[in-house]
Amino acid sequence: MRLIISLSILTLVLTLPVAGAAQSLPGQTTVTVDGQVVTSTSQVQSCGKTTVNLGGDSVDVVGGTSGGSTKTGLAKGNSYRIDTEVVLDNAEFYLDFSDTQNLTFYVFESSVEFGTYFEVHRNIRTVTGNGSGWYSSGSIAVQLFAGRYYIIAVSWDGSLGYYYNTGDTEATSFGAHVHGYASGTDPLPGAISSTNNDQAIYHQRLTTNEGWNPRLAVSPDPLVAGAAGTFFAINCNPIRDTFLAYSLTGTGSTYIPSLNITLDLAKPKQAGSGMTSDHLGRATWNLPIPSNAAGLNVWFQAVQYSKKTDVVATSIN
Repeated sequence: MRLIISLSILTLVLTLPVAGAAQSLPGQTTVTVDGQVVTSTSQVQSCGKTTVNLGGDSVDVVGGTSGGSTKTGLAKGNSYRIDTEVVLDNAEFYLDFSDTQNLTFYVFESSVEFGTYFEVHRNIRTVTGNGSGWYSSGSIAVQLFAGRYYIIAVSWDGSLGYYYNTGDTEATSFGAHVHGYASGTDPLPGAISSTNNDQAIYHQRLTTNEGWNPRLAVSPDPLVAGAAGTFFAINCNPIRDTFLAYSLTGTGSTYIPSLNITLDLAKPKQAGSGMTSDHLGRATWNLPIPSNAAGLNVWFQAVQYSKKTDVVATSIN
């Protein structure tokens, strides 16, 4: 409280805080961390990110384990500003659970940091936990465009532990973490609102690639017998015939004369019909997975004339 002395009327005036109002002492700041308002005696700080270059890939690790909680049926993620256009190959989250849960991995895009983000990728994986550790989206091949913002998030349908450090921002190889997304529940809708500068930096490991090699992603991973599978090819030649090949044998070397290309598959077959890639070199197939295919391992590769993607290996549950 402050004691104010009025010399003109020799009156003591006692100024008290308003009941229920949040008060910060000198040197304190009030911030939101993991959706909760907290008061800190100093500026919140993250331990700093780690970037490792693996061939043409960059692996960024943000956040840490200084904070955490165990919750049921939530969604958590980070918002990033993109300064250098990259392809997001894999998103991993540091979680803790030991039962079998459905983890849904998301990428949402916005033209502004605070506002509405729209879904550009969703991938559901049924995962049996092994305690605390990294849990992966698998290969997703999502383009992150410079000058835009992306929330990369995960949601879960059971109970698990998640972790974070605190900080206002954290640099990455492609831009920066700018705020945490803390308010979602499982499953997230196709558009989400993020308007709060949450200081949580959720513990994530992101693998990106600045090279524009053709990439293929499969969703869900693993595939589900009797359901549909979606296959995304990016960074192909634009407005070209594009084909999806698969093998039940594994990787190998098979020359296709009509396409002047050697596929990295043994005994490949065509999946679905040929597609024409769009003006950005993207092609998508939505294909039914046979109900009698459960238990199979399968390898996929997209191909154009003299151009091919990487091979994606998956299985069918």
